[in-house]
Amino acid sequence: MSRFAGSGVGPRLARRRRFEWHLRRVLPWLGRHVEDPNPNAMALVAVETFVRPLPMRMAEYAAWCAGSLRGSPWLETLSVGPAQIQLANWRRLGAIPDVRFTPARFRRVRDRRSSYRVCLELLAEGGLANSPSAAALARCYTGAAETPYVDLLENARVRAVAHLARLGARRGGMLES
Repeated sequence: MSRFAGSGVGPRLARRRRFEWHLRRVLPWLGRHVEDPNPNAMALVAVETFVRPLPMRMAEYAAWCAGSLRGSPWLETLSVGPAQIQLANWRRLGAIPDVRFTPARFRRVRDRRSSYRVCLELLAEGGLANSPSAAALARCYTGAAETPYVDLLENARVRAVAHLARLGARRGGMLES
């Protein structure tokens, strides 16, 4: 029997390794494909796509479609897309005209670039686009600063900053100290 049996160390280590692998995939994509790379928005998209993997997001899209057919009042609060943004915020920020499901709105909220842009707008609106605090970002974005989420977010922010610095150096930009 492992000396860590029952301690949760094994599952935490496995989760951390999966998260590191996830960051190695997601952050470079975001760094290359978004117009205004921001480490906080990149970190939020990375964390949200990790804690809400594609099968869970697909179930949310199905709920969105079903809720639209029924005219459900909870549609506004449903969080969708890679950045897990509530439909009410998608509409309020002008990214979609209405919270009801349509194929065009589905494509929009599912697109990483669109999701990133709306996430960045929400952060800017809250004055947190350049915040150094992962706890403040978590509180603004999720309503609470729960330790596991904040830890993932801080790890992703550090990695996003490092990734953007490497990207800038590769493009020939001089990094300021």
